[in-house]
Amino acid sequence: MRGRVWGIRAAARVAAYSVVAVLVFVPTASAARAPTVAERIAIDQEIASYFWRRLHIEVTLIRNIRVTRIVRLRKSDSGYVDAAVAHVQATERGVPQQAVIVLLARYQAAVSRWEILDYGGAEVGCQIPMATLSHQNFRVLRELGLRCP
Repeated sequence: MRGRVWGIRAAARVAAYSVVAVLVFVPTASAARAPTVAERIAIDQEIASYFWRRLHIEVTLIRNIRVTRIVRLRKSDSGYVDAAVAHVQATERGVPQQAVIVLLARYQAAVSRWEILDYGGAEVGCQIPMATLSHQNFRVLRELGLRCP
């Protein structure tokens, strides 16, 4: 009898470890994806208006947009529900500027809208506070193809 109980416990332990391994190593369903048409339009408009309003730079090309979900872990987390990255080419007074990477997040409220969180070359998004992306900065940035040292 004792051998049978030990065998059942061992089998249960192996099954539990297998479930944990599957949960840890299976890719999440929230991997980065291409934007929908509505998301693409809203992101394009936010980037163009931001660069023109704040920097007086005309955006000529927005490409490689990727979008991922942000899962709110606590009620106190930010209201951002999606994050996106885009590669932007702009001109200033007709002179092409160096391409920049733009990190955006979509705020979920009565009126949903995209906001630019950070832009630049390398290390975009690395300096934003952890609470901004519901304490999931590293996962979100990794899914969007951005790397922090």
